[in-house]
Amino acid sequence: MLSLAIGIGATITIFSYINAYLLRPLPFPNGDRFTQIQPSTENFGRMSVAYANFRDWQRLNQSFESIESFRWQRFNLTGTDPPERLRTGEVSANFRTQLEVQPLRGRLFRPDDDHGSAAPTAVISQSLWQRLYGANSKSIEQPIILDGKLHTVIGIVSDDFSYPPHNSNAPELWVPLELNESQPNFLKQWNHAGISTVGKLKTGVSLEQAQTDSNRVAEQLALAYPETNTGATVLVDDFKTGQTQHVRPGILTLMAAVGCVLLIVCVNVAGLLLARAARRTHELSIRSALGARRADLVRQLLSENLILTVLGAAGGLLGARLGSDLLFTLIGEDSGLLQSPPILMDPRMAAFFVGVTLFSALLFGLFPALQSSVVKLAGALPSGSRSATAGRNSTRLPGALVVTQIAMALMLLCGAGLLLHSYQHYLQADPGYNPHGVLTMNLSLPDTVYDNDQKRQEFYRTLLRKVTALPGVMHAGLGSTLLGNSQSSYAVEGAPHAESGQAPYAERKSITSDFLTTMGMRLIAGRSINDQDTLNAPRVALVDERFAQRWWPDESPLGQTFPIWRNRHTRRKLA
Repeated sequence: MLSLAIGIGATITIFSYINAYLLRPLPFPNGDRFTQIQPSTENFGRMSVAYANFRDWQRLNQSFESIESFRWQRFNLTGTDPPERLRTGEVSANFRTQLEVQPLRGRLFRPDDDHGSAAPTAVISQSLWQRLYGANSKSIEQPIILDGKLHTVIGIVSDDFSYPPHNSNAPELWVPLELNESQPNFLKQWNHAGISTVGKLKTGVSLEQAQTDSNRVAEQLALAYPETNTGATVLVDDFKTGQTQHVRPGILTLMAAVGCVLLIVCVNVAGLLLARAARRTHELSIRSALGARRADLVRQLLSENLILTVLGAAGGLLGARLGSDLLFTLIGEDSGLLQSPPILMDPRMAAFFVGVTLFSALLFGLFPALQSSVVKLAGALPSGSRSATAGRNSTRLPGALVVTQIAMALMLLCGAGLLLHSYQHYLQADPGYNPHGVLTMNLSLPDTVYDNDQKRQEFYRTLLRKVTALPGVMHAGLGSTLLGNSQSSYAVEGAPHAESGQAPYAERKSITSDFLTTMGMRLIAGRSINDQDTLNAPRVALVDERFAQRWWPDESPLGQTFPIWRNRHTRRKLA
């Protein structure tokens, strides 16, 4: 029964993820009409959306009832004790109206809230409302300080709604996206600033029609902005597909694996039942002699097996909750990719639970029941023996079950071995840095206080000086991101001129002088960034081996210059 509980529990656990992410409708009305819209180029692949392009999509499309935008952000909440760093969603004005979300208190954003000259406003989640204000209804129209700017709380939304769906790091607070339009470059066509776009199809418009219409808009933008939009296309995906494409292969692979485990369990239990049935030959012979038909014996044995399966399934259901949390922990709670789904018995989940229970009972119980129901009275009753001599046919089934169990176990074992081998190579691969003993943190400076590069650099110098002075700290460095990077197009002197929209790109990071040393990165040639590389000094850059081998395979890259696309007039010299 324990093995049945493990097999059924693992199957239910994985199916709960499939049900939550792939099968269950989106948590807002008319979910089948929502799409995910992304730009794409040959060099960049799928990209985030330039806000200027988003505005043009809104204006030029003919297939969508509405197109709205969303961006992840983190804001510092001050004026509270202690200060907090909040998960924030920056959205266009009609974003939540598009999703037909009703506020618990107050109102949502209006178009007059979503422009650069509007007074900053915020909509907060139910949990943040309870934490900050004790769910006091008078908190509406109260001020809240985010990144040093005063915002007014205009509404509260329920925690039952999360966007993106099933995300463990759903925003606690929402602000208008277009408040950023006063920032340099926010409205530039080339600035793909981490924005995602959601489109709601008009009634009767198919996904294929929307894709055709989006292609038309992309062609118009390529003509209007050839330098940034030439070669760019627009990909329109079903919203659920777009949101789950990164987890779908993994979940389906896990489902196949636990399905094999359940089959192995059923074959194993079937073998045990055959061994048990051999000791019940005398009992079944007596039942047959008293008039029981073979169908009656099969029904009796299947009923017994079903009781065993139900008990195992009940144990599996109890363990599925623990299994779901364990899987979520292994995947990574901080990744924001998944949210551990509750084991809810909705009709789909209930049907799967009943189906897998009955399937298991039939799979491991039917063949032993058919085998045991064949009773030879002449050989069983006179001797009074509790066992009968097994003929050739009676030994074929156990042998076949053993072969099947061994074959499936070997298949899983080989798969697990290949995964472990790949994982070993992953652990032994040189990532280019040494993470041992390195502690990290994220910080964001409010623009209201640090409104120019000089103030920000002074803060960073002071921070590094104080951190380096801490006991036990050998080195400290700052990077614009830790491992993820922003992407920038560039040009190389002497290389063929790239057509508009076809420039090469590279991952880019801004760092301080001690960043490489802190991360344990090796410098192969030249020098690192140092304290003399200031705002007023000549621009310098470091490149990796792949970049150098691509553009200067037969000469030293040191001293070569190239402009970064965002600022063609600023050339950087390789240090």
